[in-house]
Amino acid sequence: MARCPICGAPLDGKVCSYCGHREPPGKQERKTDPGQGPFEYAKKPESNPYGNSYGQAFYYEKPVSTRSKWMTFVLCFLFGTFGIHRFYVGKTGTGLLYFFTFGLAGFGWLIDLIMILTGSFNDVHGFPLKDV
Repeated sequence: MARCPICGAPLDGKVCSYCGHREPPGKQERKTDPGQGPFEYAKKPESNPYGNSYGQAFYYEKPVSTRSKWMTFVLCFLFGTFGIHRFYVGKTGTGLLYFFTFGLAGFGWLIDLIMILTGSFNDVHGFPLKDV
């Protein structure tokens, strides 16, 4: 389903039912929904923060990875010196580096463990891990 580029609401044909934005003639419809792909969008209906009369405004928060923070933590804690947690989040290159250097002699493993717990460890696309 196509979404309005202004407010993010679903488009009914070529006109947005929330803000009245019209798609230019000849513009191709977007074939994919923003919720598809290697990440998820958290949809939040909110009143319009700008105070105009457009009614409900839909905005999307920062994309979140499909990989679990706690599963990554368990894999890092148990098999961190072999880089299994890095393979899990899609970081194959550094996973191989950890595998052949035993987690960068344990220092990389410890740093990754702390980064996962603090929430600063990201997946291969740079999205934060899902906190379930």
